[in-house]
Amino acid sequence: MNKEEAKKKFAGWLGVYYPDFEDRDKVVWHVQCLIDNLELEHKPVPLPQKVGLYVDAVKAESKDPVREVIIINWDYTNASEASAFSLGPKEENVLKLIDAYRYGWTPEPEKRFLLPMDGTRDDVGTGTKTLYARFLGSQDYWNTGWAYSNEEAIAYGFYVTQSDIDSAPAWVKAIKPVEVTEDDD
Repeated sequence: MNKEEAKKKFAGWLGVYYPDFEDRDKVVWHVQCLIDNLELEHKPVPLPQKVGLYVDAVKAESKDPVREVIIINWDYTNASEASAFSLGPKEENVLKLIDAYRYGWTPEPEKRFLLPMDGTRDDVGTGTKTLYARFLGSQDYWNTGWAYSNEEAIAYGFYVTQSDIDSAPAWVKAIKPVEVTEDDD
């Protein structure tokens, strides 16, 4: 049944069972608006990479959807291990896992961080610069770069992800990361 058929069926049903209902037209109009706003195509669910890979693993294990949904619900802790995903409301996140199983998932963008190095300010004629640690992924090594502000450091691409920091040398891990927010972009 498509949306138009559903709207007609509801209007007909209300007319048959409640022919004298005085607000019938208002109710039909409101229900038709609700039907128009239904999303019939489900989009992939954004999930942290580790959680999405867990859903894929459960799905690959068996072809019994009921069993898999039970596993996802029962094994929620494993699904959300080492992830901020576990901090959200359990019921809501379990439903996300089930939807990811049914409709697929896409990786959430990783949080980005700047690594300003304390005590490295340099006063130059045009202002004060700060030294930032940066990862040159294409060359797989860390070095530093100067910027006048966090915004300039972002523009220069000095931001890194948590996985970059996790695999970084000790001198980088010692730097306190500053999260880049959407407002900074």
